[in-house]
Amino acid sequence: MGPINTFLLFFLMIMLFTNKSGLWRHWTIATIIVFFSTFDWLPWQNLTSTPINMIQFLGRLLFISALLLAISVMYYFDQYPLKYKDINFVITLALVAVSLNAVHTYHNKTTKDGYRFWQPKKTMTKPLKIAQ
Repeated sequence: MGPINTFLLFFLMIMLFTNKSGLWRHWTIATIIVFFSTFDWLPWQNLTSTPINMIQFLGRLLFISALLLAISVMYYFDQYPLKYKDINFVITLALVAVSLNAVHTYHNKTTKDGYRFWQPKKTMTKPLKIAQ
């Protein structure tokens, strides 16, 4: 999920012990359960021959935990608004910067077959043959 989202998750985990009310608590508990279920200590290898494996289960589960975290943070800051609006801007800017860096790193990553380049149609002089 990234360092900022993980920090927010641990922040909300600590707030669970200090603040005893609010709708954000239910969403945070759901986020914690889903997030920690993506780790290896559960016997996910037993599901490799099931249809769940076809949808890349743990990757989707991590995405769901990120959505639950966003809902948790929204409800938390709705109940406990920040005193300074600049903090909202800094948190949002940091999330955007880290997210853009992750996308840039992913797309510029060297794979086992080298870099990938898009070829324009005019450079294609004959049909490509796929090696088998």
